[in-house]
Amino acid sequence: VIFYGTVGTYYTRKFATLENRFPCTFVSIGAVGVGSTLFHGALRSWGQILDEVPMLFIIFAFAYCHLEAKATPDYYPWLPIALTFSCLSFVAGYLFFYFYAFFLIGFSGGVAILLLYGVSIYAYSSRLSKRIFLGGVLSLLTGFLCWIVDDQLCDRVHQWNLHIGWHVFTGLGGYLFGLFQVTLRASPLRKRAVLVVPWIVRNTPEGGYDVVGMEIEAVGRSKETLAVKKVNNFPEFILPYVALR
Repeated sequence: VIFYGTVGTYYTRKFATLENRFPCTFVSIGAVGVGSTLFHGALRSWGQILDEVPMLFIIFAFAYCHLEAKATPDYYPWLPIALTFSCLSFVAGYLFFYFYAFFLIGFSGGVAILLLYGVSIYAYSSRLSKRIFLGGVLSLLTGFLCWIVDDQLCDRVHQWNLHIGWHVFTGLGGYLFGLFQVTLRASPLRKRAVLVVPWIVRNTPEGGYDVVGMEIEAVGRSKETLAVKKVNNFPEFILPYVALR
């Protein structure tokens, strides 16, 4: 999870935009990894707090991306101040009462609202954005499935260590939702969104294989399709990234 947050921040600033919204989002994802490491290593209440509080930060960071969608911010600096105050107030309430249902309802409700918003704009998004969004949803559902099976059938499946899947797939889901947000910025910023992924191709006369980069871009207006082409700029850290050009 730390890897997702770190690479997402690096990729976005290098290939997409220097706007602060995306570092806030990806750093929050990475912070969950730090807190989760401390929680699983120490098994103390303070570790649980450090694991859960950054999850709330992610919700508010994504909320800002949705609410401030235009190229020139309409509500700056009041919206960031209001969201920061709301987030800190929610965290303070959770820490004061230390009522787990308070966190669970707040986080689950925030995720549900963000997903519903993504669904509401799905029909108006590019084909590339749709694919990334669906990938994030699938990843998130896979992570939740690992959690539920591991929790409910622990005695039968504990040897599979499914809890690892919870971290791997929910972290990947958060990363993909971050990429989804980057693709949505292309239109307001009047740029093209291009997804760059690692790909294995047959490259030698003897039948050998080579790992290259593949660029995927939504093209066309009346009938949009995905154009794919091989490039030399292989993703440095294996994970795909979105470039704005």
